[in-house]
Amino acid sequence: MGRDGGWLRMVRAYLVAIAALNLVWEAAQLPLYRMSRRAGPRFLAAMLAEGLSGDVTIAGFALLAALVLAGEPAWPARAFARVAVLATLFGAGYTVWSEWWHVHVLHEWSYGPAMPLLPPFGTGLSPFLEWVIPPPLAFLIARRVTDRAR
Repeated sequence: MGRDGGWLRMVRAYLVAIAALNLVWEAAQLPLYRMSRRAGPRFLAAMLAEGLSGDVTIAGFALLAALVLAGEPAWPARAFARVAVLATLFGAGYTVWSEWWHVHVLHEWSYGPAMPLLPPFGTGLSPFLEWVIPPPLAFLIARRVTDRAR
């Protein structure tokens, strides 16, 4: 992978993969949020863009924190799984707090009746799972892309 261990290629591939996976997830979970019945295509596109930009930001900071705490100079050849697990946990943890804060404290958005809730904070199950399922898949995709580029 070269002297840098392929870390830059891995970071780029991870961010592209997580953006693609989260875009699909965001679109699929839109019906679980309470929105005006008059919400048209522009409003929905804006919601998707806002959600996706937040998702990529969360993913980037979660990865950075995981690399600082658990990365090694030869990452991703070494400590790949440790960093991936930690980044996933950081993303899920932040999302539980953020959803609680925005839904129950700031009232910036709300869940529709179909959204399953996680106790004890009442965080939506779908946003939580968005940070449990796509990140590991994105890491695996990024690893495959990075390994092929060697």
